[in-house]
Amino acid sequence: MAQGRRARTIAMLVGAFATIGLVGSADLVSSPYLSFAIFYIVPVAAIAWIGGRRFGLAAALASSAMGFVADLVTIPAWSGYAVWNLANRCFLFVGVALVVSRLRVALEGERRLAEREREVSELKSDRMRQVAEDSRVPLADISAKLVNLGFDAEEMSVEEIRALLTDLVNASVRLSAVVESLSQDVESDAVGVS
Repeated sequence: MAQGRRARTIAMLVGAFATIGLVGSADLVSSPYLSFAIFYIVPVAAIAWIGGRRFGLAAALASSAMGFVADLVTIPAWSGYAVWNLANRCFLFVGVALVVSRLRVALEGERRLAEREREVSELKSDRMRQVAEDSRVPLADISAKLVNLGFDAEEMSVEEIRALLTDLVNASVRLSAVVESLSQDVESDAVGVS
């Protein structure tokens, strides 16, 4: 799967660099009064998005060079315009490459952060479900024993009352352990966030 993705990435990069060549060819045969700079921006941005900053800068320099050669061929006499256009193209294309590559890095970072937050949220939800499940039995036990004590206390012997109270204490200890575990989880999450 990773190999297929890599092959697609390489194919897209080759296609985008070929597009720079096509735009450069059209620029070579065009009039010196037509600027093709805008048409170079799309493949430069695509390469910066697909390949990152280094490939984007290479595309920016290749596009600038193609435009410079086209200016040298199409401008009738030597002038400083070709050099001026080269400087402007370099500035524009390098800026586009840097902005697009940085935007992709930022978006990937946001995606990874969102994925991490989703995983943490799922873990917290799972933990809360587990705590609710773990506390259900001791709470039910406490409630049932209190009901028994309330209705049957007059008919119960002292030993039965003591046994019932011992069961209440044990259920309360189990419930306290569940609450303590949850409290420690919350504290460790708070420490992990800060």
